[in-house]
Amino acid sequence: MLKNVLDIGRITPFIAASIWIVPVAWADPDPAGYWQFVDDSTGVEIAACADPKVGLCGRIVHLPKAASALPPAQQQQLCNLVMIGALKASAPKGRGELQRFEGWVIDPEERLKTAVPKRHAGSLVLTSEVGARLEVQGSLGIVVERHALMRTIVPGSRCE
Repeated sequence: MLKNVLDIGRITPFIAASIWIVPVAWADPDPAGYWQFVDDSTGVEIAACADPKVGLCGRIVHLPKAASALPPAQQQQLCNLVMIGALKASAPKGRGELQRFEGWVIDPEERLKTAVPKRHAGSLVLTSEVGARLEVQGSLGIVVERHALMRTIVPGSRCE
């Protein structure tokens, strides 16, 4: 009987360590990969920026359906456009946030109007392993736009 108690005593720390390891593995979600905007199906790939020290960037890899009405030259302006940049991890601010990444966002429609579109402060907020939202802040730091994103396994037809 005493031997069984001692064996349990050796197993218990292992079980306790295992319980603590599992949540730590999920504590730092990674936004890298393919994401699709729910409202217009724009596909974005999030990966390290050209200069990895800058953080993560998101470039358009799949144009929205509405872009098919644009002239080919304008479609080319949007393909591979880096619309999200300098994303760096920051602390979650609200309930339901797994991780928050602060950086900048540009409006792809502005890119069609000007060669150098304005960069707006923005946040990519991971809400689950497959869901996120992109928040764009105005000049006073108030969220002026919010877009839902879903993680996709296959990016669909890619921009060329």
